Amino acid sequence: MKWQIQNVQPVDYPEFKTAPIVLISLNESQLFVSDFMGRRYEVKLQTGEMELKGITK
Repeated sequence: MKWQIQNVQPVDYPEFKTAPIVLISLNESQLFVSDFMGRRYEVKLQTGEMELKGITK
């Protein structure tokens, strides 16, 4: 295993509440996940880091 998705609170945003990942999708060569709060993230395939891309709800 090279990496594992880690839904962690951003260091610079202490009010951020993490939520469980409920959806995983692969679009061409990009991996996207959504959490229970409706936030959509792109997962960097090399590192497993998550970057917020938008809100689905």
